[in-house]
Amino acid sequence: MIAILYKIPINLCFIIHVLNNFLFYEIFKLLQEPYYHGSITQNTAEKRLGTSMTPGTFLVRQGATEEEFILSIKCAPEFRQTPFRHLFIKHNKDGKEGFTTQFGNTKGPRKFETMAKLIANFQIEPISFDDNSPDVILTNPWNKGAV
Repeated sequence: MIAILYKIPINLCFIIHVLNNFLFYEIFKLLQEPYYHGSITQNTAEKRLGTSMTPGTFLVRQGATEEEFILSIKCAPEFRQTPFRHLFIKHNKDGKEGFTTQFGNTKGPRKFETMAKLIANFQIEPISFDDNSPDVILTNPWNKGAV
């Protein structure tokens, strides 16, 4: 292996190493998704989602660390002071790559292999919050191309 790497330029070795990093690869895939908006603030996310009339409109943004993401959702406004929810998603560090959520009324953490699978799950399965808020299904990704 060392003999093979000896003939590969250093920058290519770095790229190979980085591509083996699950989180980097997931972020690379996320950059291609219309719903991923990178490092924007909660206020910016709410402004963008506020232009939609449809509950279930959503975007994903970077959290405070590289292992943290936030799913920002436009909900039905009549049940809360603010029609938005901001739900934390963590990258797993337990050797089993993927993402963990624990939001709404879920019984314990939920694990997903990829962010795409997490989003797809909640486009079918509603996120339940509490008795005072209606469930929400992710229906409409807020396209970053519309910014």
